[in-house]
Amino acid sequence: MSGQCLAGCDADEDCAFQREDKCNVTTHACVECLTAMDCNVPGFDMPSCNNNICELPCNPAAGFDTCIILGLDCDAMTMTCVECNTAMDCDPFQACTNHRCVDTGGRPLCAECDNDDQCGGPNDLCVTRTIRNSTEQVCGVDCSTPGSPQCPVGTTCQQVGGGNGTPARGMQCLPANSIHQATCAGYNDLVAEQQCLDSRQCGMLGGANAQLMGDAICSGAGASDGHCSVLCTMGGNDCPAGFFCEDPPDTPQQEFRPRCGPNP
Repeated sequence: MSGQCLAGCDADEDCAFQREDKCNVTTHACVECLTAMDCNVPGFDMPSCNNNICELPCNPAAGFDTCIILGLDCDAMTMTCVECNTAMDCDPFQACTNHRCVDTGGRPLCAECDNDDQCGGPNDLCVTRTIRNSTEQVCGVDCSTPGSPQCPVGTTCQQVGGGNGTPARGMQCLPANSIHQATCAGYNDLVAEQQCLDSRQCGMLGGANAQLMGDAICSGAGASDGHCSVLCTMGGNDCPAGFFCEDPPDTPQQEFRPRCGPNP
């Protein structure tokens, strides 16, 4: 029950397949409820609709928290099921409003997403990318509109959609790599300096990474030793801001290829 209002509806059919499945024809927004009748949840007596949000009563002293059925908690002060009390109870990029976790939008490059409205600017898209049967759904950054900023290092301006006869959705900055597959999963692990013991712990392509044919590596040398990284071409554009392409010295046991490491 996120309580998020999504504009643009004229009838309940326009709000199908989402939690806010009732259309407020006055505001043209999809909402949880218009009357208490819309809040009929099995196991809950006398629900109410307050400000288009279903309020389900609960008793914190009952010994069993019925709210758990819905993945909610019983709030002792309001005696209703709540999703959150503070933003700390919500996912990243969400705020706690009226005890519901609500998307705030503005998600940056490579943040996970479910729809375009969650991502950055008005022309930033939520992009679905499938590589080697693995799929990620992430925010891109618009690079097609006049005056849009240049793509940051480690990314290129890429067409989104347009495959298999479908229309192109736009041009977005997304990770790119001159050596191997590029994914936001690998990009995020690099930027976060994710610790690792094995390349299969990095990115999203698992076993392919162990063969240096995936989207990331667990670096065993250089500034990125013991952390997730990506391979790179010396003097190229593979490493994001704050990182550089380094060529660690080889050892008698192993030959190392250039990889991105944090700036000294």
